[in-house]
Amino acid sequence: CYIQYPGVWYRFTPPTDTTLVLSASGSLPADLSIHTGTRGALNLIGCIVGNQMTFSVIGGQTYFILITAPPDGGPVSLTLENLPPPPPNDDISNATTITALPFEDQVDTRTAILDGSDPSCLGQSATVWYRLTHPADTLIDVNTSGSDYLAMVSVYTGSPGALVQTQCNSERALFNAQAGQTYFLMVGAAGDLPRGHLKLSVVGLPPYTLDVNIDPVGLVNNHTGEAYVQGSVACSQASQVVIAGRVRQRLGRAIISASFRIDKECDGATGWSALLRSDSGLFTAGKVDVEVSVDAIDSQTGGLFHANASADLRLRGARSLPAIILMAKEPAP
Repeated sequence: CYIQYPGVWYRFTPPTDTTLVLSASGSLPADLSIHTGTRGALNLIGCIVGNQMTFSVIGGQTYFILITAPPDGGPVSLTLENLPPPPPNDDISNATTITALPFEDQVDTRTAILDGSDPSCLGQSATVWYRLTHPADTLIDVNTSGSDYLAMVSVYTGSPGALVQTQCNSERALFNAQAGQTYFLMVGAAGDLPRGHLKLSVVGLPPYTLDVNIDPVGLVNNHTGEAYVQGSVACSQASQVVIAGRVRQRLGRAIISASFRIDKECDGATGWSALLRSDSGLFTAGKVDVEVSVDAIDSQTGGLFHANASADLRLRGARSLPAIILMAKEPAP
């Protein structure tokens, strides 16, 4: 085969067509190889450097197995395991329907195959399929980390033969499912790596939400003309946000304005505040227009989210303003 060491031969004739797992234990074999034919005229049909291989056999056909190991390797034992037939959801046409969340499934994928019509996800093999249609907009978490092999998870919309891939990840996929939309989930062994026992979990998580509010009352320093406005940002999970805004005040024909930008971590309801000084004049007590927008990235899915708010608020005169780090200016138009 590859390495020639002293070896031990086995012969067997299976009664029916089946798929077998050949395992050698004890010392670590240098080679496992499968042959047909007769002594002096053997045909090699499979070979691996290691201690386990999977192969299909024909009922009534005689096979010869050779295990070779270093002379000082110690005793070697052989185990043949008859594998079950391919799983029912081996093909997309018979995809397992996920009727409710949370959902869990365990499947022996060792006899699953890669159908010629299966789409590609990082060169996967041994694929099984699931179908999900959720009644509400939901963040879906597909996880295979409990499996005994490395599984690739991909997500598709469309229909068999006309699928559109939206996700292709290792072990886990997170995606925002739209109400009533059907999604196909394909799980396959990574490349040529061994397949095994799949443990799949699918759960629905609350979708990411983002909102921003402006307090109806602000402050203005009667001496410096600096304005102070504040509000809050509400996010459904911890995320980095960028808050940007503009304050404008009309005084006769003049417009006093200033803008600000704040980068901060949002965790639930998080307050924001801005201290502003305009180069186009001094703010005074009275009515101002405030516009605020916030952008965030969902740390779970990487999705971008945006929220905005506007308000007419009143600045109250004060001798001093709260001490904050931000000081934003805008040049006079």
